[in-house]
Amino acid sequence: MQQIIDCNKKYIEEIYNLEKQNFVNEFYTINDLNTFILNPMKLDFFKILIDNDILIGYIIYRINDICEIFKIFIKEQYRRNKFATILLQQCILDCKNFKMKQIQLEVKSNNINAIEFYYNNNFNKINIRKNYYGELDAIVMELNIGEE
Repeated sequence: MQQIIDCNKKYIEEIYNLEKQNFVNEFYTINDLNTFILNPMKLDFFKILIDNDILIGYIIYRINDICEIFKIFIKEQYRRNKFATILLQQCILDCKNFKMKQIQLEVKSNNINAIEFYYNNNFNKINIRKNYYGELDAIVMELNIGEE
């Protein structure tokens, strides 16, 4: 049975290995991941999607004056099954509970699948940070979730 839970130490090593494999130059360290779990500022959210204790994916975001998504990741064998959307919907729900009006993120300009995913989930491009990732630009995207 699929469920979204707060990440705990049981999954840290597996997530760290996924980070190293999939985000070669921008992965979170064990210390970073543990800090998200400990959540000292009570602003960080680190949710995982599991199915019978098997990790499917995770989302990390911060709620402050706006909500900022740091990462959504789904294991390769589970992609294209709406699991990223499930995690995004959890983030949106949490943000609405905190009376947030926007969710923002940045994505590498060459990450076409992620950009398409965010457009399909009603995000809009609001800015470009030139050469933010070395020679690659960062596309800043936003989803308005507040009442009009």
